[in-house]
Amino acid sequence: MSLTPATFDVFTSQSMTTPMTISDLEMVSIHEMDASSYLAMNEETFECPYREPVQYLLNNVVGKSRGAFELSQEKSEKQIEWLKLKLCAYEFKILDVAKQTHISSRAVSTSYGKAKHKAAVKLLNLLERQLKVDKIHMPKHLIGLPNFRDHSYFIPVFVPLFWNKNFVASLDKALEIASKDKTAFKPYYTIKGLFEEYRKASFDPNFTQKNYPGTSQVPGKKPDLEIDKYMMKLLVKLREDNIEYATPGGNPTTFWKDVMRTLWTQFGDENPFEQALNFDFKTLLSCSACNETKTAALHQTFIPLKEKYLNFSSLNEIMANEKSFLLLDNFNCDNCKGSDFTIIKKKLSIPSILVFLIDGQVTDDLPNALNLELPDLLNVFGTPFEKYAYSISFFKYKVESSDIGRHPRHNGGEPGDAISGTHVVLNIKHEGVWREVNNDKILEPLRTYNYARNQMLIFYRKIE
Repeated sequence: MSLTPATFDVFTSQSMTTPMTISDLEMVSIHEMDASSYLAMNEETFECPYREPVQYLLNNVVGKSRGAFELSQEKSEKQIEWLKLKLCAYEFKILDVAKQTHISSRAVSTSYGKAKHKAAVKLLNLLERQLKVDKIHMPKHLIGLPNFRDHSYFIPVFVPLFWNKNFVASLDKALEIASKDKTAFKPYYTIKGLFEEYRKASFDPNFTQKNYPGTSQVPGKKPDLEIDKYMMKLLVKLREDNIEYATPGGNPTTFWKDVMRTLWTQFGDENPFEQALNFDFKTLLSCSACNETKTAALHQTFIPLKEKYLNFSSLNEIMANEKSFLLLDNFNCDNCKGSDFTIIKKKLSIPSILVFLIDGQVTDDLPNALNLELPDLLNVFGTPFEKYAYSISFFKYKVESSDIGRHPRHNGGEPGDAISGTHVVLNIKHEGVWREVNNDKILEPLRTYNYARNQMLIFYRKIE
């Protein structure tokens, strides 16, 4: 049988010969074999404890090229991709890592050196995936987003998600479903593309908005325009259901709802974002006086904080237990008008990212009408969370009889000024320190935001 370096087969355990034991591995290691013996291992299987292959390959197979795995993330990715493309040798199948590792191999290259490198890369990739080693490719430096068309509301929706490993993992997992029918998952691919461009741009800690959309004669990469391209693709899709996306401006709370609704519509019941983002709470209540039952449920990607919580001083009081969250003290029985209810059945699923939404009136008279404490540490029915991001919205004003605008971060409107839109910034906890993301700039947060509107997204992440 003639094999070329351009082909390889994957073998399962059903087609293998008698496994080689641990003692056999110790007697003859791969790197000690000559080329003919190496190629003769057509359908052999090796069994060894799952932690040993990694150390064995690092010490004996990868050899001098080990330093390539210790390069920066960007260089390491390029090195591994190069090895995957250029070297063809073995395909490994890892089975039942909890007990032992089965490594099936078949030689497909006459180059012994290339085979060793390919074998090492393949095995390490599969072992790391099976052992749940962190392989999620996150952004490198905290950067903002370009804002060419008054679309600052993208920042408080996507930057907190792009810096959450659970969301990025869900984004990768969704690819398995979306790849079956790409035309049906265009919005997903747009969000995935936006994340990839953001991640690429984040390798430059000095990322700024310096190019302009349209034909440009300036050579070189334009990460700000690549990000903007995917932002506009998403808006074109959302515009099909909401014509307001055809014009500049918008608010993050509405944008969050529309983005989440689009994702859920695409994936349906097999939604890979369910565990990361969806709060699912269903209860069956019974009236203590007449035993009349009624249901209460919340199944969505955010928890709205509205006027009904005015009697609470802190978010911790609301989320302390199911009774306070449901406001059972304010419930009235439809049958006997009684107000004493008990929970007789419940279903609760708390996501790893918990988003609270304050959607105030379109006025700036009360920047925090709820006067509700949003604590750094939150206990949600016994599950600990920490606050890691929240949005801040401002009205933009134009000076009377002038095109000059007032800086919304520092100035409120004055008599005669006209509201010209909304500007949104994000405060995010990055590497233990709070930072403000304001368009493409990373700033020190203000101690107080005196002109903020009563409109916010607040992000909490589960403490693992």
